[in-house]
Formats: sequence, structure tokens, C-alpha cells
Amino acid sequence: MTLMDVIDEADAGELFSGPPGERMALNEEAFRQMVVIERKRTERSGNPFLLMLLTTGNQEDLSKARAALGNTLSALLKSTRQTDVIGWYKNHATIGVVFTGFSLEERNNILSTILAKVSNTLRDHLPPGQFNQLSVSFHFFPDDWDHDAPGAKQSRPVSGFAKS
Repeated sequence: MTLMDVIDEADAGELFSGPPGERMALNEEAFRQMVVIERKRTERSGNPFLLMLLTTGNQEDLSKARAALGNTLSALLKSTRQTDVIGWYKNHATIGVVFTGFSLEERNNILSTILAKVSNTLRDHLPPGQFNQLSVSFHFFPDDWDHDAPGAKQSRPVSGFAKS
């Protein structure tokens, strides 16, 4: 089953944010459905994926927070692979990116590689004030990845980005 199998054609236009013809972000409902689909695929195949969540620490000034997230979303859409799923994890408050297509053997390097690439891209595309507002967390699936106890959840929160 694909995402398009569960969507009415009339509703399809509402799932994406952005103009036609451009790579677009999924809305919250569609993005969360894609995460569910990827989790099921991971359970069946054992192939891992990584969920990256980006949010802004500036919740007092919603207009600044939304501007930072809008610029972040735009930069991510231009710089990630076509196979990476990007959308609103929490509408206009948290951006999510699903990274797939890596092997279990790469798990030790994937976090640092993605953090460095995303950090560099956002540093290049965002004003320093917006960049410094962002925080990121990583969630590996399957949930027991790299843990001694099977079934234990792995989440690697990172407060802010690494500065170079």
C-alpha cells in the first residue's frame, strides 16, 4: 500500500505545501502517514531509516519561529535527495525528514554525516539568528537499533547544531 492508495484524488492537492511543479513538503497528516508506512516497511525488511525533527526554540515570537522554519524547509527541499521525505511533523512548529537507503553497517556514521550536511546547508541558507534558534533530534528505526536490550527506543536529541 502506498500513500496515494489511501488518499482521495480530491484531497491530494491539500497534502502538499508549495507551488505545483516544485518539490514540496507534505502536510502533517501525509507526513505522519509516510512515517507509519516506513516503520511498517522497516519491520518487514529490517532496512533502517532515520527520522530527523527540527524545531525552533523561539516559541514566544511565533512570526520569527515560522519564518525560521519556513526558510529551513525551503533549504532542506533544495538540498536533500528526492528519496528523502520532508514535511510537517507538527504543522508549522516541527519539520520532519525521513532518510532511507542506508545499511545497518552505516549506522555508526550516519548520524554525524547527516548532522554535518544539514548543519552546513542551513548555516549557508539561513541568517545566523534563525540558524541559532533551531534544534534537532534524531530517531532511529527499528527502535532497538544499536541497543543491548531489544525493543528499547533510541532517540538522540541534539541541542542546536554543531558550530564550526
